[in-house]
Amino acid sequence: MEFILLGFQTERATGILLLCTFLLMYVTLLIGNTMIILLECGDHCLHSPMYFFVANLSFLEVTITSTVVLKMLATSLSPSRAISFMECLTQSFFYFLLGSTEFFILAVMPLDRYVAICNPLSGGSYSCIITTIVRAPSVQGRWKASTCISHITVVTLYYGSSIFIYVHPRKGDGMDVNKFATVLNTIVTPMLNPFIYSF
Repeated sequence: MEFILLGFQTERATGILLLCTFLLMYVTLLIGNTMIILLECGDHCLHSPMYFFVANLSFLEVTITSTVVLKMLATSLSPSRAISFMECLTQSFFYFLLGSTEFFILAVMPLDRYVAICNPLSGGSYSCIITTIVRAPSVQGRWKASTCISHITVVTLYYGSSIFIYVHPRKGDGMDVNKFATVLNTIVTPMLNPFIYSF
């Protein structure tokens, strides 16, 4: 049994442009996330909970994206856009296993930031972090707290696009919107993470 991957139904020239764009984005996310992992492993000053989570998030971004994008790139070059049942099952298993782990890490990371900002921990949801940032008495305090803004940006992109795929109304041509949200979730967000977490 095989499945046919439809992908983006475009003209050949547009398809080649999309292929090159996705390949460039994939290479960018590979380089950026690998650099974060190597920096965290190689620099003892970065052996703290925050950098541990960021390095693990980078590892997950590389592996999750690789489970999807490599097959997408290969099928876009192939005249046959088929994927076997076992390939599909294996890809789905790893995508959802690693994706669930990433959701967990993204949910745990704010606790570390909250401890770093407020010490000691007296709460830990996103609303507590945002409230702490707004109420910070000094510019320096707000700057320290603003490191959480980058994480909230990643969470919004990742959770938002994931939720949108399953929750949006079924009016019109929902497949193209789903494809855009999937690209945002599987390629764009992982590519942006090294830039977001390194500032």
